[in-house]
Amino acid sequence: MSTTHFPTSPKRKWTDVFFQTFISAHPSVQSLPERRKAELAAALSLSFSIIVAVGLTATLQITGFSILIGVGFLFSAISFISYLISRSTFYQRAPLFFVGGFALLAYTASLTGTDPALFLTISFTVLFLLSNLFDLKWMVWFIAINLVVALLASFIFLPQIQGVGALNARAGLFTIGLFVLLFAWQRDNLERLRLVEVALTQTELQQSNIELQNAQREVNAHFAELRLAAEVGHAVSQVRDLDSMLTDAADLIRTRFDLYYSQVYLINPSKTYLILQAGTGHVGKELLLRNHRLPLSTSSINGRAAIEKKPVVVSDTKSSSTFKPNPLLPNTRSEMAVPLLIGEVVVGVLDMQSEQPGRLNNDILPAFEALAGQLAIAIQNANFLAEVQQARTEVEAQARRLTRANWADYLDAVHKPEETGYMFEHNMISPLLQTREAADNAISAPIEVTGESLGNLVVEMEGQAPIARADELINTVARQMAQQIESLRLLESAERYRFEAEKASRRITREGWKDYMEVNADQGSSYIYDLKEVRPFNKGEDQQTEDSKFSLPLKVRDETVGKLSVLGLEADDKESFALVNAVADRLGAHIESLRQFDQAQSALSQTEKLSEASLRFARSADLQELLVVLNETLGIPKISRTVIGVFEHNSVGDVDGMTIVANWWNGIGHKAAEIGMRYTPELLHAMSLFLSPDPIFINDTFNDDRLRDFKGILEQQHVRAIAVLPLYSGTRHIGALLLESEEMYNFTQDEIRLVSAMAPQTATALENRRQFERAQKQADRESTLNIISQKIQGATTVEAVLQIAARELGHALGAPMTIAQLSMKDKN
Repeated sequence: MSTTHFPTSPKRKWTDVFFQTFISAHPSVQSLPERRKAELAAALSLSFSIIVAVGLTATLQITGFSILIGVGFLFSAISFISYLISRSTFYQRAPLFFVGGFALLAYTASLTGTDPALFLTISFTVLFLLSNLFDLKWMVWFIAINLVVALLASFIFLPQIQGVGALNARAGLFTIGLFVLLFAWQRDNLERLRLVEVALTQTELQQSNIELQNAQREVNAHFAELRLAAEVGHAVSQVRDLDSMLTDAADLIRTRFDLYYSQVYLINPSKTYLILQAGTGHVGKELLLRNHRLPLSTSSINGRAAIEKKPVVVSDTKSSSTFKPNPLLPNTRSEMAVPLLIGEVVVGVLDMQSEQPGRLNNDILPAFEALAGQLAIAIQNANFLAEVQQARTEVEAQARRLTRANWADYLDAVHKPEETGYMFEHNMISPLLQTREAADNAISAPIEVTGESLGNLVVEMEGQAPIARADELINTVARQMAQQIESLRLLESAERYRFEAEKASRRITREGWKDYMEVNADQGSSYIYDLKEVRPFNKGEDQQTEDSKFSLPLKVRDETVGKLSVLGLEADDKESFALVNAVADRLGAHIESLRQFDQAQSALSQTEKLSEASLRFARSADLQELLVVLNETLGIPKISRTVIGVFEHNSVGDVDGMTIVANWWNGIGHKAAEIGMRYTPELLHAMSLFLSPDPIFINDTFNDDRLRDFKGILEQQHVRAIAVLPLYSGTRHIGALLLESEEMYNFTQDEIRLVSAMAPQTATALENRRQFERAQKQADRESTLNIISQKIQGATTVEAVLQIAARELGHALGAPMTIAQLSMKDKN
């Protein structure tokens, strides 16, 4: 039975209820300090009224009635009146009644009490303390007057107070009165200082508001420029051809920002030059005809912006030492170069020039930085467009290949014959037993699916066709045939795949439950309810009732994963049978959902680990750090060594050796293979698991039949458990990732899936590093070639050309001898 709980408001404490009912100020009092005064007066007056009345009632029964008791009852009544006034809108008058009533009680007690000195000291001490209910000025007057009156009364009306008692009473009154006054004065000063601080804080807040308003005005001043940059960025963000997009962008920037000249440079693939891609006006056309380019160095404003990855602003070209004038642009007075960045990669530079000094400055730089960012994205999109168009062509070709492969799989000579056709002749349909060549008078139309020809529709004509435009009709019918047979093939293939998928689903369910039961074997999988409690049920228990149990299988996708048994159920009890059957169906579905939820949670955890590892892979400085990330992500303590081996291939593409390029060791046991260690082809082919195209996980190498032939090698290298994961670059097997343990270890399914998912990322990082090194070498070669070419082109004699060529090649290649010669000997 389930209980529904509705949210309830928290109970209020009795103190809150009491305060709200008897103490709180009148609702018309809005000021917080005034409310506190009214509530203090109410609390004191109510407390004194009750306490005094109760105390005097008890005293009256012992001492009888007296003037002091009568005045006490009068004070209790006055206190209650003061309490009522404090709860009203006239709360400010309440202290006058309350303190006045207590003053009457104090004088009466001092004059009529049995111990005048004691009554005088105690009552006037309380009276002085209660005077804090007044403002400071009235409090001073009240204490001073009552102090004088009390002292005079002690001389005139209380002559019995003499000696040390009189001295103590009078000194005590004076001291307490002075103390209360000083305390009130200090409290008033603190309150005044607090008000001063509040005033200062308010002044500072007003000053901050003024500064904020000024900053807001500056932001509004730049907002128009940012909005204009956004409009320009939106205009150039349309995906189209790169050259036309950059040309339009340069013209639009120059026009909308009223500039003298604007241009866009892009970095060449070898990252050695900035090549002009677009420029405005006749100057831009002239520079494009010259194939204008700038070296990627700090010698120019644009090169400096590209190298430093930050804008370069020259507000006044006449006062700048770094500005180099262009003869084609003599009126340039301010210039700004903003790098075009995609992430941290510079793809080019946006250069803008103005005829006005100070027109291009740091104040408007954010607008152009935003514009440069959008322009960089537009460049990336244009490159993507070219790649997409190329990919589209490849996809269409791939679609034709897939269509051909799918039909070849459909007509596989097992389910369908490899060739099929029908012929209509003499008003009869008969199978086409062999391919026939079309006659000269035949009209033929191809049967094509996604551009791939699957067959032909041939109509042999005799004389004139009875229908006009017969060829068009035949082609239309052929297209309709192609669409229909493709739909029918997809339908039949889907049915075939559905049947195979159902088989696979049942197999996966069976294997999944097998794995689940193995993993959760210690948690119990059978339970029994014996009308008292639910407890684990072990096989062999309650054997005497086994025959009387009525059992139904628990099925998941037609696979039996357990059973539900009920004692004492008769076979002819249809209603009970239907109930048990329904419970069994729902139980099977629910436990499958729970198992899948466990798998989903496990997959989610692995996905999070893999995502974090991917980020750390991307930030890894080298392969050594990559292996550290991999092992930290896996978190398998018994894996003590991890290495990456790269294959060497001979001229025909066969593996000709393996070299260790990265290693990791946790410091336990024997060290991992050293970087640079080479495995010979013979050893590799002997240990064929290194060359396996599929991941291999071996829990005990000493007792695995696959490793029987080289058990000694593994013992020598102290490898007891191993995982070998192939590393691929595309379809090319480039190496292997090896995880080694010196102890037996059973790899779990989660660990197998995680390391199998991380292997492709490892391969990608390995291949990216190799590509980077190759590109770096190519860039160095092109740079060397450019330098040599420039020196050769600068030579003025044939001899100088030969000398330069020999010298520069010798330096570049480190050759002990380089010869450059001309010879016409024996040419005749």
